[in-house]
Amino acid sequence: MNFIIYCLSFLLLFSIGKTQEDLPPVNLVSLPTAGTLQQGTWTLDLHLQRDGGVLSNVLIGMTSNFSLGLSYGIQSLIGDSLPSINRATPEVQVKYRLFEESELYPAILLGLNTQGLGTFTAEDSLTNARYDFKAVGFYTVLSKNWDVMGNLGLHLGANINTWEGDTEENLPNFF
Repeated sequence: MNFIIYCLSFLLLFSIGKTQEDLPPVNLVSLPTAGTLQQGTWTLDLHLQRDGGVLSNVLIGMTSNFSLGLSYGIQSLIGDSLPSINRATPEVQVKYRLFEESELYPAILLGLNTQGLGTFTAEDSLTNARYDFKAVGFYTVLSKNWDVMGNLGLHLGANINTWEGDTEENLPNFF
């Protein structure tokens, strides 16, 4: 009987979230792609961090080309230490796809993500305010997907975050 329950659970787990069309991913691990959510859909992500930190993120598909999200982090939520909030206000994610992907050309997306990873350190006399791993900040991504072995894709992007860290850290990055 337990074997049947395990098999049904396995099938249910892998059938959840399947749609008629395979949609490109919104993120690959922690880096954005040119994928956006369909209108009226949403995602809830929980990211466990070191020392019992939890980062929650809600992303909503406003239109098929525009997604808007909020995230909030708490350190030491898991464990016996006193929890502390990263920042009093939530962080924001905005994604707008300028051009749809075609057979020949990649999708092009502009975005903003103010959520960093790890502990948030407030500004003091020695350091500027920042997360352990800076937020992506303003970014642009080109994504091209193919229907080979599932959903095979190539994603190239560039970003800059000028409000966290020291001025010598405010250089563009490529991913």
